[in-house]
Amino acid sequence: MKIRDEARQDQQAQQNTAVHNNNMINQQTQIILNKYRLPEEAYGRVWDIVSQNDKLTKEEFTRKMNKIINDFTDKQR
Repeated sequence: MKIRDEARQDQQAQQNTAVHNNNMINQQTQIILNKYRLPEEAYGRVWDIVSQNDKLTKEEFTRKMNKIINDFTDKQR
């Protein structure tokens, strides 16, 4: 029974971490959308880049984010 309880607690902790990480990515995405006045349709692309933030170099992150910002600011003109 103890092993089952520990496994359940471990699974709950993993789920809590995943939810927390997802919430943090969402929060950062919303900050970027607001800061650069991007439309909601940019959300998916920005979310993808923010979710990869720990895997990208600062230069890669900046380059990809600038591309999205430029794509949507060109559309808004």
